[in-house]
Amino acid sequence: FDGVREMFLIPRIDHDLITKQRALIVAGKQAGLEEITLLSLIGADSRSPVRILRWFGVVEDEVRASGLDTTIIRTSPFMENLLLFIGATMKNGELRAPFRDVKFPWLSAWDLAAVAAIFSGRNSGHTTLTLTGPEALGFACFAHLVSQAAHRDLEYIDITMHEARGYLEAAGLSPIKVLAITEWWDALISGLIEIPHSYDLERLLGRKATTMTQFVADNIGTFAACCRESTQQLTPA
Repeated sequence: FDGVREMFLIPRIDHDLITKQRALIVAGKQAGLEEITLLSLIGADSRSPVRILRWFGVVEDEVRASGLDTTIIRTSPFMENLLLFIGATMKNGELRAPFRDVKFPWLSAWDLAAVAAIFSGRNSGHTTLTLTGPEALGFACFAHLVSQAAHRDLEYIDITMHEARGYLEAAGLSPIKVLAITEWWDALISGLIEIPHSYDLERLLGRKATTMTQFVADNIGTFAACCRESTQQLTPA
């Protein structure tokens, strides 16, 4: 922390998340840190029955108790997380996931970065923001947007949480991480966690949030590789 005045804290989802984040906060404060910006999740609460939200809630409490200037940014699921499905559950024209018809206001990580940059060095005191994307979309809609952009077929296939857990395990995630992620997914699907649309991002950036259509266009080469040739015949001009 020599010469460091600000810290952007991004908790890694794991069994020792709280211990590691607490150690970083203490070490930073002892070294003269002045500001902390914490990346958190919508629904974070130290009393939450959902493991990930409880962990993030505890870290939020630790940041607030540090006595430093703090900005806590609670976010909806990131568009970039959809890239994690590439190769594992998204191939041969199928996108396999356990989210049924639940819709999320997907957020671009680029938009998060732009907001975080605004607060850098502002000595904001204690600020809590909620960032979401501009529209709530489900996995079936995402697959449709990819199909349209790539002119190829991609179909959303709903699977059980047990199957999804198997994909995560095959990807090499630790048992506690698999449990925490699938527990969070269950809470999102069941409606235990509600993600309302927030206008904080538009207010701060002075522009609309990145849309899913823009995100798909920016990554169409990656997504198209998971599609299959379209069976639809194009109508001659």
